[in-house]
Amino acid sequence: MADGTTIYITGGSHLEAIGRGTPLVGSEISVKAFSFFDLNFQPGVVYSDGHFVYNQKLVDALANEVARRPPDCIVAAIGNSNDFEIGAIKMPAPFDFVDPDDDGDGSELAGQLVPHDILVKHFAHIQRLAMEFIGWVRPFYGGPVIVPSVPPPIASQERLAAFIPPSWREDMEKNGLNSPAFRRKLWKTNTKAMEQEATKAGAIYLPPPLACFDTDGSLSERFVSDAFHGNADYGRLIVEQVLDRFKSSEQ
Repeated sequence: MADGTTIYITGGSHLEAIGRGTPLVGSEISVKAFSFFDLNFQPGVVYSDGHFVYNQKLVDALANEVARRPPDCIVAAIGNSNDFEIGAIKMPAPFDFVDPDDDGDGSELAGQLVPHDILVKHFAHIQRLAMEFIGWVRPFYGGPVIVPSVPPPIASQERLAAFIPPSWREDMEKNGLNSPAFRRKLWKTNTKAMEQEATKAGAIYLPPPLACFDTDGSLSERFVSDAFHGNADYGRLIVEQVLDRFKSSEQ
């Protein structure tokens, strides 16, 4: 993959950072976005009978563009940030868990312990639904579909509080925020499930760029957009990852 690369990006809220980051790469890259939030494709996706059902107009628009100009790859920013949804704010009855891959001694555990495998199954179910989109793409595109990881959690409790959705604020004020360490642990469990389900669906999973982490494993401040999205600089890292992936495969 070289200059003149054509990439189609699709997905939900994490798509924006990739689109904004592409011009920062500096290479001659043609990018076209197909957002689930595009007003022309509403509702972008609905849940029905145990599955995600995507707007046929969106799928047809992507299919038509693939037929007109086949891309080098499709980047599907479809991974779910459910770790943020259930882990940003403490539950009324706080929970915790032991990650078998964690090197910690468990001394900081707090709250009702939940079996790790229960969380793994929960996240796997959520990510399996998200990856169903790949099945909608395969009838008209047999090339590489790349699923980038969702960004790691931000470290700053103050910044997290500032970006908490208004409908969540009452719960935040009542129960407080979970610690950065807990949120990172939950994110790791979620992204492991994301990698597993993306691979099962026949996609290429991209782990978070190493450059995006701070010394504690949170999202570095320079790449933060809001409570759980990366900014344009983070999107640039993703695009560079995609290009590097294909450069290495061509050698």
